[in-house]
Amino acid sequence: MSFWGRYPDPSSWQVVLLDPLQSLGFHPITMSRPNAQVVWYSTLMIPAYVAAASALSLLLHLVLLSKPVKKIWSRFLPPTKTDEEPSAFSEEVTTVDGFFSEAKAFINRHGGLVIFAYKFARFIGCLIFLALSLATFILEEREEHPVGTNKKSGRKHHKTRPSDGPIPFSRAEWLQFALCMTAAYASVLGLVSVTAKPRWSRLVSNHLATLLCTMFGVFAYRDLWPLITFHLRPKDLQEGGLLWAKVVVLFLTSVVFPLASPRQYIPVDPAHPTETPHPEQTCSWLSMLLYTWLDPIVFKAYRVPHLSQEELPPLADHDYSRNLKKKSFPHLDPFSGSRKRHIFFGLMKTYRVEYAVMSMMMILQVRIPRAQDHHTQYIPVDPAHPTETPHPEQTSSWLSMILYTWLDPIIFKAYRVPHLPQEELPPLADHDYSRNLKKKSFPHLDPFSGSRRRHIFFGLMKTYRVEYVIMSILVILQVVTDLASPVAINRLLS
Repeated sequence: MSFWGRYPDPSSWQVVLLDPLQSLGFHPITMSRPNAQVVWYSTLMIPAYVAAASALSLLLHLVLLSKPVKKIWSRFLPPTKTDEEPSAFSEEVTTVDGFFSEAKAFINRHGGLVIFAYKFARFIGCLIFLALSLATFILEEREEHPVGTNKKSGRKHHKTRPSDGPIPFSRAEWLQFALCMTAAYASVLGLVSVTAKPRWSRLVSNHLATLLCTMFGVFAYRDLWPLITFHLRPKDLQEGGLLWAKVVVLFLTSVVFPLASPRQYIPVDPAHPTETPHPEQTCSWLSMLLYTWLDPIVFKAYRVPHLSQEELPPLADHDYSRNLKKKSFPHLDPFSGSRKRHIFFGLMKTYRVEYAVMSMMMILQVRIPRAQDHHTQYIPVDPAHPTETPHPEQTSSWLSMILYTWLDPIIFKAYRVPHLPQEELPPLADHDYSRNLKKKSFPHLDPFSGSRRRHIFFGLMKTYRVEYVIMSILVILQVVTDLASPVAINRLLS
């Protein structure tokens, strides 16, 4: 059979893998039209791209650290003076007796038993995700290549291969194969993170965390985001229980474990590490965000009339005067090499990270209103006639108003009784009272109340300008959300 006999419509093909590659198991894949069928444009390929970039980055890192490259760099760059001092984090060789002593020393170099346990649990999660991906790939292959039924036994048997070669992969099989390769790479990174030296373990852990977050973000976009919409369905719903098992494993390995794992203490000055680090330097990211590392100090101060200075946590080493001097003088002191400029720029360069974090927190504080301020205060429309029992919507938080959770008590009450009397319904909001609506609308609608003679459309727009603006913003957000959906992106690319 000729090549074009197998593919009668060659106009939709731009790139075709030729016959010599078919003997290696590669088969034609569409690369242009329709883009909805192109493998490379699928969101499931994003983790594979991130994994490829991570592998190239690690390979480049290894090449730059190799001895030949260092010799080449030493010819072009002058040697720098480095004061080799003993460090608590230098990878010195320790002589231990026995397997358990060696394992204990290895775990201590990785930050302790708790940190190593979280790393090992993440590695186990990567292996579980790899197993789930392989199971999905095998099931996908069986579904893509249907099976026949034996008339005598009634059992199914696999479809026989064609005489001219193996059965080519479909688009879904290629995507699952790429996901399996990504999961295998993540498992290798997880293995290296628990077996290599601390220096390489920290580097590989960063790559692994980025890859796992990317995979969870892709699955959240494809399968979790549609669950909170009315018109979308999860993309991988045909996987059934395997899909939700993979989502749970990715959520644990990419979100829960990194947030709950304590951090390894890394001294600012390796030559002078602190014997007892500050709790903020070793607590988890979640504890640092919620300030739960302060709970022991607060509870201790609550139980005693006076908390002495010795019972307070030690000073963090990044606040030591010698470390602050090393950090700030090169940017502030002209005698230490600082340029002659205003001190403002020196302070900004010295504390650039702190200023960036403070700026982001201030922006978030302005953009996200505090729910408590709108939860307890009721502002009547007419101060002369306030409502004794305000409407729940007027006293609920912004989150409750957006999610309509203030309706839950009414819905649950109506669900338990066959008929809900009018007296048990929430009172009318005072901004819907006729007298308040009259005061609000008549100056813009009634000519006898001072309104200009114009079309009623302009009066309605001016009366309900806030409502119309909010409705317009919601419509724009709905359009943007629809355009950002995978279906719309595929239509735009096609």
